[in-house]
Amino acid sequence: MGKRCDKDLLYSTMCTLLQRIDSSLRHGEGTVNKERQQQLFFPLTLSLSLSLLTTVSCKTISRKLINDSNDVVTEFIEGLVETYPGLQYLDGFVLVKVVLREDVSSATYDKVAVISRGGSGHEPAHAGFVGEGLLTAAIIGDINYTGDRLNFGLAAELAKSEGYKVETVIVGDDCALPPPRGIAGRRGLAGTILVYKVAGAAAAAAAGLSLIDVATEAKRSSEMVGTMGVALTVCTLPGQVTSDRLGPGKMELGLGIHREAGAAVADLQPVDVVVSHVLQQILSTETNYVPITRGERVALMVNGLGGTPIMELMIAAGKAVPKLQLEHGLVVDRVYTGSFMTSLDMLMAITRLLKFLFRFHHLIQQRMMSHEAGHYN
Repeated sequence: MGKRCDKDLLYSTMCTLLQRIDSSLRHGEGTVNKERQQQLFFPLTLSLSLSLLTTVSCKTISRKLINDSNDVVTEFIEGLVETYPGLQYLDGFVLVKVVLREDVSSATYDKVAVISRGGSGHEPAHAGFVGEGLLTAAIIGDINYTGDRLNFGLAAELAKSEGYKVETVIVGDDCALPPPRGIAGRRGLAGTILVYKVAGAAAAAAAGLSLIDVATEAKRSSEMVGTMGVALTVCTLPGQVTSDRLGPGKMELGLGIHREAGAAVADLQPVDVVVSHVLQQILSTETNYVPITRGERVALMVNGLGGTPIMELMIAAGKAVPKLQLEHGLVVDRVYTGSFMTSLDMLMAITRLLKFLFRFHHLIQQRMMSHEAGHYN
């Protein structure tokens, strides 16, 4: 487990980010409408607290192309901003890192800023989705960090006390575990990326939607997205020993992206069987996680978690579309296949569905630009 950032430091970082946006808006503009400057929207990924799940029997140290395991997040961000000039690194903090748009002054002038918070090790999420029509900024925690909801929610409340207008949206899209959902609620998985798209497009609209309107669109879309994952291995943190807890010929249904235990461990099955089971679980009328009826429209995303070859992801996508159409009677409007939210080197595929309401359709179709935009447009 990485070091947990101090709540005061996290708040300080967020306030610095707010001040950077505020300062950029004021530069050369004289006085501006402070009420509109201070509109912020924070989509959050909800995940459960995690400790190491088992005693590791395999003592092989993971092999990673890195320097010091304590520096991987900082060095990742340095490489990211060097590669993509449209991004900048808000430096000055040791434990909390922020990536934001280079054009933040023009991008947020009289518009809502969309800011996300999440741990590292899920690249391209979350910093990879900073850009036009998506996120304004991403606050990045340590690898395997799971305090997103607690600390970011606290920071949002403290920002409100400073006079900033803030709305938060928690995305809990996991469909693997049955109700009751417990105190923590459902886990946040890669469905968060689709909520980014809806929120980012709403914020970037030419008419300049209000903070409440952007938050409403994001909350509604988060209620319409469902996700379930299947894992063949468990990810390995940099510098730590590898884990063989699944064993050969096994798969785990519903494993979390922080290595949280799934719903069941089973013998590895052909992809046709796996895809059928996953779709059935997401669309189950018993849990009703994604309330949907035959004839409605959906977007499908097949996501790899870092170690899954694109060939296998494409095979899964090719099997999922006709099953949705013929067996479930749904209209598949868009298909996204690739690695959007990963978990280091985990061999795993996650399937998610977003039920399309009319207003989601035009938001999903809107133009966006980030270094991951090629996956979407």
